Amino acid sequence: MSNQQLSVNHHYISQFIIKNFYAEGGLLYSFNIKHNKINTRQYSAKNVCSEKNAHTIEMSNEKFIEIESFYSDIESKIADLLRKVQEPEYQVIQGVIPQELIEQELPEAYKLISFLLSFSYWRLPANKMKANQFRSKIRKIYKEYEKYGNEFNLEKQLLLDIAKKSDNQEKEDFAKKITQYIFLPILFSKVSDAIRNCRFVKTDKNLVLSDNPVICTFDDKTFDFIGDIYMPLSPNLCLTNAPEKIEKFQLKVFEQARNIVMANSQDILLELKNKCSSSTQAVQTCHL
Repeated sequence: MSNQQLSVNHHYISQFIIKNFYAEGGLLYSFNIKHNKINTRQYSAKNVCSEKNAHTIEMSNEKFIEIESFYSDIESKIADLLRKVQEPEYQVIQGVIPQELIEQELPEAYKLISFLLSFSYWRLPANKMKANQFRSKIRKIYKEYEKYGNEFNLEKQLLLDIAKKSDNQEKEDFAKKITQYIFLPILFSKVSDAIRNCRFVKTDKNLVLSDNPVICTFDDKTFDFIGDIYMPLSPNLCLTNAPEKIEKFQLKVFEQARNIVMANSQDILLELKNKCSSSTQAVQTCHL
């Protein structure tokens, strides 16, 4: 394991996605869920949706940053994909980029889409408890992982250690992080039928982002996506298999936010606030 230098602030929402929601001045407008109001100051991507050393592993007085390095490599490839689909000349039919066009020009697109959804979902703080519940299934998870993990540049010994009994706090923390940030994202990143039904959809609805923006359901038995899928990628671009539900998904992203909702406009934040609730506490009354 290396000790190269990376930021200690590890983002659970990719910075390149957050930056897509900047207003003209190069900063974010945001809504504070706890205080039920728009924040008076604007933020940059580096100041939101991150946790200090979330991906860092500490063992025997050493700090290892392989997980953060791993995410940086994957995100670079995904960022290239999103830049491609947002090019003005990219063909769009009724707001939807055709599946065959994506597969023709970007043969790895659906694998990257699957990575994007799975990695974005599992590293959210909102899913820490769910990820930890998989610790009881660790042997099955590791067996399944071996079928798919060879596609990733990770040190084998680092992953083998997870199968050992955690007999102290360091090993327990290590096991939790490897499960949440490596095993589960990889296992659920298989290209399934649900993924192949996803489309990049361009819209004029001025989409918002939050600290819990992924709408999807996973089948714990098959390690697969099922049902509706939605993730906002910019104010006018999202990924979904149900484009007719974008307006409902927009409300759901606002509703399921834990601390913050981000946008390039104060108006859309106020509009969603009014649609969801006039409560002074966290909004919990909107439903699909």
